[in-house]
Amino acid sequence: MKNNLKRISALVVVLLLIGLVLLTLYLSVTGSPYFMASMVSMFLLPILIYSYMFIYRLMHKEDPSGGSRDAQKGNNRNVSSKNT
Repeated sequence: MKNNLKRISALVVVLLLIGLVLLTLYLSVTGSPYFMASMVSMFLLPILIYSYMFIYRLMHKEDPSGGSRDAQKGNNRNVSSKNT
């Protein structure tokens, strides 16, 4: 189910970017005053998407041994301490 959600969201983003390119082309041909705004968003949207994905990967980096960063720091809430 998770892979299907990723595929659907990737398809939506690709369709959005294709639509943005076609909209920019249409606005340039018609000489609309919104052409520059569309051109800027056509370049900034993919950069923002990439930067969000990059920051997410940095924040949720997995430990090579299979544990998460929180477990590595000792912030794992599932560990109970026993006094013996």
